[in-house]
Amino acid sequence: MFTVLTYLALTLSPPFQQEDSLASFYFTKFEENKYSNYEAAKAYLDSGILILRNGDAPTTLAEFLRNKGILLKNHGELQESLEIYDEAIALFTNANDSAGIAAVCNNIGISYFRMGRNDLALPYYFQALDINTKLQNFIGLVKNYNSIGNVYASSGHSDHSFKEALKNYLESAKILEIVPDQLLSGLILKNIGNVYNENDSTNENFDPLKAIEYWGRSIKEYRAVGDSFNIAGLYNNIGVAYENQGEFVPAAKYIRQSISLQEKMGFSSSLPNSYFNLGNVQLKRGNSGSAFASYEKSYKYSSGNNIRVRRNAAKKLSELHADRGETRVALNYLIEYDSLDQELYNTEKEQIINNLTTQYETERKEKELALTKAEVDRRTAERDGYLVALAVFLALAIVLVWIYSQRQKAVQSLRTKEKDLHNRRINELLLEQEVSSLNAMLDGQENERKRISQELHDRVGSLLTAAKYAFEGNGSDPESLGLLDNALEETRTLSHSLASGVLAKFGLVAAISDLKDSIESERAIRLVYETKGFEGRINQAIEIDLYRILQELVSNTLKYASAQEITIRLEQTSNEVRVLYADDGKGFNPDATADGIGLKNIEARSKKYNGQLAIESQPTQGMQLTLTIELLPDEKTIASG
Repeated sequence: MFTVLTYLALTLSPPFQQEDSLASFYFTKFEENKYSNYEAAKAYLDSGILILRNGDAPTTLAEFLRNKGILLKNHGELQESLEIYDEAIALFTNANDSAGIAAVCNNIGISYFRMGRNDLALPYYFQALDINTKLQNFIGLVKNYNSIGNVYASSGHSDHSFKEALKNYLESAKILEIVPDQLLSGLILKNIGNVYNENDSTNENFDPLKAIEYWGRSIKEYRAVGDSFNIAGLYNNIGVAYENQGEFVPAAKYIRQSISLQEKMGFSSSLPNSYFNLGNVQLKRGNSGSAFASYEKSYKYSSGNNIRVRRNAAKKLSELHADRGETRVALNYLIEYDSLDQELYNTEKEQIINNLTTQYETERKEKELALTKAEVDRRTAERDGYLVALAVFLALAIVLVWIYSQRQKAVQSLRTKEKDLHNRRINELLLEQEVSSLNAMLDGQENERKRISQELHDRVGSLLTAAKYAFEGNGSDPESLGLLDNALEETRTLSHSLASGVLAKFGLVAAISDLKDSIESERAIRLVYETKGFEGRINQAIEIDLYRILQELVSNTLKYASAQEITIRLEQTSNEVRVLYADDGKGFNPDATADGIGLKNIEARSKKYNGQLAIESQPTQGMQLTLTIELLPDEKTIASG
């Protein structure tokens, strides 16, 4: 049985499995751009698809492809969307993902519906309906019934079509009583109202008052989710319905509410139509002055896709100016009307041609696929016959060859077994000796470098630092302090050259990566390392100081924190470099340890570049350090004090 948990799993699950973090990032960027920037949204999807094609996440790839199909469909590229859907549904089928198959079937149906191919749309809708019924995916069923209703509603001009449309919309409404969804409820109630408002001689369900009732219920649902766009459209519909019934007072009231809401939203694409409808109501009430003002606003605000409204407004304004005796202005509006009427005719004709072309191409490709499939089936049958005969022959030959080769191998094996064992023992001894010598040599070199580097850093460096603080405390002359600074800097430089060859050759990003590998291989601790914006190298002196700061922090964590995980994040922009270091260890009191040499070294290195340093820690709650260094415009030089 369908349960609440099943419903939540089906409706609240993420759009795809997070197998790949970079693909997840691209999907997030796609979601941010899909309604505002078509090209950017498409580019993010293509980037994710490219990554996933080289991975092992077929359902995630299929979901990316499905969303690309939706994007193409919304942009009017219907044939291209179908090609993408074909690949997506194949991946979902191979993965035995029924929910994915149902979703793509519904999407394919919508593309065919947009093409005007209801005959092709319905089979896909019904396939999705069948799958969602088995899955007990109630929200999916609501969408399927709504899509089927849309097909019948668009067919029109037959009692059967209007009945089927209403039947499917009402099925959606019944399901929503069990599994409430206010956004979908608003849509379904609006569509039911549209059927009741369809004034067609074949529509036995025509009932404007029922249409107004359902639209009112739809408004309540949309108001609950804050959907002002649909509310404004419904106010306009209710006003026109009252107008058609000759009730001009409520008609004007609802249309004005629609206009007010649209103007508050700053929404303009439907505003010209609402002003035109208001002008019609005012004109029928005998208020030609108000109608004149409304038609002027309709004409003024209409542009682009509102050619039809602008044309109609121009005609009304021409008639009103003529009634006033303003023949010159009336003539200008009449000329504008004729021009827009021709433009609209050409646009509609072009759209019809495009639809017919698309339909022709679709049918041609279907026939080609059918012929290709028949030819492939024929050739496959012939090939299979040849292959069966060849397979029998090869099987017999292989058995005979195998028997002979096995006998020969047995004889040869007996002859060479002792020789092979003897040679293997000699080779193993030589290899063990060679590997042992090589490991000893490498270990010796590495240990010696580490020892010298550690001695320079821990002993000589610490002594020089302590001496410097002692000299500073005794008020020694600047020259002596300068010598100590030089000695300390030379010691650090030499220690760096011994311990950080990767840093010098490949830069900070590679050096930290090397440090991560070293720590995780030697210690039972995890180091999470992330970078952002490091397209190239920055100043080497800065890289060295940042590397030493991170070495100092890692050393302190390993010695004192008893941490399980370290996080290092490096970020570079055109203006700054930002370092974040954190561990989940036992923490410390920053004020109590402020005089420690390690923290003083970190503070001294950051002050060289006017760095902004912040350390947060509490006992038992780990620590976090943030360091921000400002960059000059060339991104290679650091701002000095």
